Amino acid sequence: MKETRSSFFLIAEALKTSSSGVSRRPELTSTSKWVDPDDEELRISIASDKRLRKLRKTQDEDIIAGNEYEQRLRNQFEAINPVPQWANKSRKKRRRDEMEDDDKLLSRVEKIINTNTSDAILPSTRHTLEKGIIDIERLRDGNQVSKTEGDIKAVMFHPSPSVSVMLTAGGDRRLKLFTVDGKTNPLLQTVHIPSLPIGSAVFHPSGSTVLLTGPRPFFFRYDLQSGVCSKSPRGLWGTFTSKVDDGEHSLEISAFSPAGDVLAVAGRQGRIYLVDWKSGSPQVIASFKMNTPVKSLWWNPAAS
Repeated sequence: MKETRSSFFLIAEALKTSSSGVSRRPELTSTSKWVDPDDEELRISIASDKRLRKLRKTQDEDIIAGNEYEQRLRNQFEAINPVPQWANKSRKKRRRDEMEDDDKLLSRVEKIINTNTSDAILPSTRHTLEKGIIDIERLRDGNQVSKTEGDIKAVMFHPSPSVSVMLTAGGDRRLKLFTVDGKTNPLLQTVHIPSLPIGSAVFHPSGSTVLLTGPRPFFFRYDLQSGVCSKSPRGLWGTFTSKVDDGEHSLEISAFSPAGDVLAVAGRQGRIYLVDWKSGSPQVIASFKMNTPVKSLWWNPAAS
């Protein structure tokens, strides 16, 4: 958190300068970050107390100010307990690394300010970062009115930017749909599926249904318009069932094709199954195998 705040401070300071240059980091000082003005008015006798006499610089010295008293106590402590050599090395290395990171950040900000394009740090298709301060606002939790009991396994926004709906699903085996308005985020619908430990919940690319999967050889499909939640039909795996047992068929790792016509499902031992989704009656139509276990699936956006 400290590093993040420092970075934002440096960006803000850099963006305030003109395009002819960037203000550099101020010199670091050893002064206190906060000073109590009452310390100067405080008066302490160091001659009347035997334990404080060692703080005197001369034999006749007696009354000193509060801030001077604090400094002498600090000096005495450091004299008795010197900083270990390893701590000094670590502190110098950390300070050196922070300075190098700050210089890199300032260098990148300077490129943004002094160039007409941001090709140095951003793809050519992006626009130049405008001058000013980045404003970040903390909104209310999307599921504040009805939180999931247990781990949240899935969070996803509706694929259409005009539909402000978010889904969550998790350890309580419930799918929840919320209208996200940034204020109250009311709950739209809750669907409880006792027979399925939900491991994944995704909107279909068309946005009309939600696919609910888990470590089971079946899935549930929730229709957003009708409000009907249906289980996958029997014979989903077709002739592939005879080759492997039901433990192989877990739909927990799955992904729709960009058009939503095919669902790719990861099985065990590197197997991947392709499920026909366009016919209305899902059926495995093909499979292939890789040499390592499947951890994730992703379609090429240009795939048909």
